[in-house]
Amino acid sequence: MKMQPEEEPLVLHPRPLDVPSLIDKALANRAELTVEAARYAQAQAALNLKKKERYPWFSFFQVGRRFELGSASDSWGFRFGIDLPIFR
Repeated sequence: MKMQPEEEPLVLHPRPLDVPSLIDKALANRAELTVEAARYAQAQAALNLKKKERYPWFSFFQVGRRFELGSASDSWGFRFGIDLPIFR
């Protein structure tokens, strides 16, 4: 008994292509979309920063004691600074 292959063993048999899936992947991996997504993220970050700059914030806190008054109970004091975004 002699063995015979059913087909030629060196013939290329390509896999079937899933064209809709390939088109979706090609559209999702476009460089233009990546650039626009980065620009959008940059614009969102700038907008969030501008929104946060609208409100006043504390620039410093200071607690101290005045020694020339001795040990009086009112010799302690505090200061704080508030930056107002009026002239921006």
